[in-house]
Amino acid sequence: MELKEVKVDNINIDNTLENDVPILRFEDIKVSIVKSKLNENVKTILNGISGYIYSGQMIALMGASGAGKTTLINAISGRIGKGKELPGNIYVYGKKMEINQSNVNLISLVTQDDILPYSLTAYETLMYTARLVHTDLSLSQQIEKVENLLHQLGIFNSKDTIIGEPGYSNGLSGGEKKRVNIGNSLIKDSDIIILDEPSSGLDSFNALNIMKLIKDIVKNENRSILSTIHQPSEDIFNLFDKVMLLANGKCVYFDSLSKMKNYFNTLGHHIQDNDNPADVVLDLLSNKHQDYKETIEKLIVEYDEYVKNHPYQFVIPNNDELYLRKIKLKKNQYWNEFKILFLRSCKAQFRHKFLTKVRLMQMIVIGILIGLLFFDLDQIGDQSTIPDRKGALFMITAINLLIPSVATIQQFPSERPLFLREYLDGTYGVFSYFFAKVTADVPFQIFFPSVFLAIA
Repeated sequence: MELKEVKVDNINIDNTLENDVPILRFEDIKVSIVKSKLNENVKTILNGISGYIYSGQMIALMGASGAGKTTLINAISGRIGKGKELPGNIYVYGKKMEINQSNVNLISLVTQDDILPYSLTAYETLMYTARLVHTDLSLSQQIEKVENLLHQLGIFNSKDTIIGEPGYSNGLSGGEKKRVNIGNSLIKDSDIIILDEPSSGLDSFNALNIMKLIKDIVKNENRSILSTIHQPSEDIFNLFDKVMLLANGKCVYFDSLSKMKNYFNTLGHHIQDNDNPADVVLDLLSNKHQDYKETIEKLIVEYDEYVKNHPYQFVIPNNDELYLRKIKLKKNQYWNEFKILFLRSCKAQFRHKFLTKVRLMQMIVIGILIGLLFFDLDQIGDQSTIPDRKGALFMITAINLLIPSVATIQQFPSERPLFLREYLDGTYGVFSYFFAKVTADVPFQIFFPSVFLAIA
């Protein structure tokens, strides 16, 4: 897309001018998978994607499977992994962001999967996030903020219900979990919310309610939404202000919904009045017909010509005042992170009753077996029992070192998705999380070996 910039002096930038500045702008985003050793392109995922979002806008990102939708939102939110090359520019309030720079204060990503702490309630989940992010607020202000958001999400009556782990424990419904997942990003007050398939796994009724909720938030709080969406109903599709269509890593349309019908009709791909425009264009972009490649190539060429004839002029501030005004410069402290994560881990540990019972029974059974194996060893006083005593000491030491350590280590893989999401969001650091988890397990590391030693 051809972007024309208009430089302005925003030392005393007013609200009118602020609304004229794109909250998010990305230019010529290209993502390729590369071999680290040979440094040669293997596959191009995105090839020159450009776009922009203003405050209060809700934009749909659509395309067939493999078009590059998830890769684009990962690039914008600073989550492109290793082994991928990312040329292009990303601007937030006119300030250029570094590659893979994640900023929890301005951009928040809501993942497709509802990655939440299963043993906590909806209220506790949002409250711990608020305490980690809003360190400038008092506890009463944090509570008020969480309760207001629960009302806004429509789940206040379910605030004391645990999230629940599928297949293991009952909890919130799928729609309620989706709302908590979205709320976990909204509580951070990010100006840009990026959603990956927010209606995934929901029936049409709950999907429409979720999208209406997001639309109300955009309207009432003047936030910006960029959302990937797959096969939306016409009611959901009409909630968006603009749509970006991707095919084979290229953009084939980016403009308002009102112009889309006329645009495709002009190209000979007619959208009838009783058609759902989303179904028509997605069917056009999917690999269902023989002339698929020719159709996509033509759409790409036509769109490139379209943007050359319709360049957009942006108001671009020539300094970072607007960006600095929006960003929260206050950084979280390690002690505060450790304290909150420690309390969260303790609560989760004590609610894992089944796991606690298994660990307790394990130590009891092993303690009985070791006790029977070396029964009456202390009654024999000659030197012939020295090897047996060495064996008993070795078994006791090994069991009390290895079994508790394995139980602790096994907790990390299960929490890996949650940790990665929160860490990449900038909610807390690695050391705070690790030491909080280890410290929270200390009482169990003392209790279970004590039970074992009392029996053995």
